[in-house]
Amino acid sequence: MSLTGLLLIGQSFLAGPAFAKTVFLVCDGEFMTSSTMQGPTKTDQFDGALYLSVEADEFAVRRVKLLPFERSTRLAAIDLMPQPRSSDDGRMTVFTSTEDELVIEQTESRGKMVNALVGDDPLALTPESLHVMNLRLNRFSGYITISWHDHQVREVKPEGALRSIKKRYSHSKTFAADCNTMQQRIF
Repeated sequence: MSLTGLLLIGQSFLAGPAFAKTVFLVCDGEFMTSSTMQGPTKTDQFDGALYLSVEADEFAVRRVKLLPFERSTRLAAIDLMPQPRSSDDGRMTVFTSTEDELVIEQTESRGKMVNALVGDDPLALTPESLHVMNLRLNRFSGYITISWHDHQVREVKPEGALRSIKKRYSHSKTFAADCNTMQQRIF
């Protein structure tokens, strides 16, 4: 990353007048997936890109937009704004920013709480559907990591068992990349 790019990322949030500032980044990196949804664990690794806009206002990040590309496929845009309390749809988004990095944690739970087999615990209390996303962006190096975890509880009948049990299955995806500032706006 160029020295100019590093300075723009680091300084764009720390100094200046009280109006909103937006930094646009392009991140080229690698996706890794792991899934237990369809039986044994399956993993995959492939290249991807992410277009990112970070909007700040008076030292606080107000909005982050993500436009991910897996291989050559454009995925749905993700628009993140702080929502520290759980909304009606069970979504909560927390922004934590320091001089060095921006951390975003988003959770969304649906359905009722049930006892299910989670790892080795046969009676873990878990929502029927849970989506967790974590984003970490280093403001000075431009390094970003994002992880998505989807968990779903399903009824399964183990071989030889008399009755079915509830078991949580998971799908995880991570993205890691180095980001550079963009010369023009794409959103």
